[in-house]
Amino acid sequence: MFRTYEIPGVFEELDPQQPVLRYFNLVKFFDLIETRSLYFADPISLNDEMEGEVGLHNHRHRPEVYADTPGLLEQLAEVDRLAKRYALISSWSIGNDEDFLMSSTYGTPPPCIVVHTTWGNLRQSLRGEIPIYGGPVRYIDVHNNWIGEDTLFRRHMHKRTRFEGEKELRLVIASPAHLSANSDRQPIGHKIEVDLDTLLGSISVVGEFLRSSTSEALKTYLLSTDQKVGASNTGPDTSLETWSIQKLSEKLIQ
Repeated sequence: MFRTYEIPGVFEELDPQQPVLRYFNLVKFFDLIETRSLYFADPISLNDEMEGEVGLHNHRHRPEVYADTPGLLEQLAEVDRLAKRYALISSWSIGNDEDFLMSSTYGTPPPCIVVHTTWGNLRQSLRGEIPIYGGPVRYIDVHNNWIGEDTLFRRHMHKRTRFEGEKELRLVIASPAHLSANSDRQPIGHKIEVDLDTLLGSISVVGEFLRSSTSEALKTYLLSTDQKVGASNTGPDTSLETWSIQKLSEKLIQ
């Protein structure tokens, strides 16, 4: 359930018609289709070693900012440790133009499957009762700018300017294990159910791989999945065939 506005000032709003896209390798794309769910990743599995952290500016100015609350100041080291993995993240890119560097980074091994949708459809596709927040990432010089510490989500909605070219949009949820003292745990993630009809605007293929071959590979895989799922379910809407076979060709950009 998308609930950004419960935390005002942390998540910037976008036009619901704003195009957004996400890069998948085949395995992750198949998982999206087969499970009808979007994977939210543990921050330590992302490509930024400072994910979930504040910069030098915060550390330098905390003594004066928290001068009247010394007890809170003493607790911030523990807060920093837990905040590193407070959120689980689903990353998207703002815009409609595919980027070779992004596809090479996030769609490996090739071919890369790119899902195109809009910000409004992405939000509306989310199912379940878990609060989901989101918006565009803010890129700042974290060593010379203050990152607000009123909510830990702010840390995960700011990145260093070196990543600005990613034009990242994020969906975030609180990690089910964020209250655990074990910040050294293995990476975890969580899947959120989505409505594929709402989520998927179109699908394109990037990389040195024949698009027609990819189309057939996707159809073959999904057909085998349909047969496997259909064997244990009944009714016209329980098989993946309802969505995958009939609509894949329409959404796949040749």
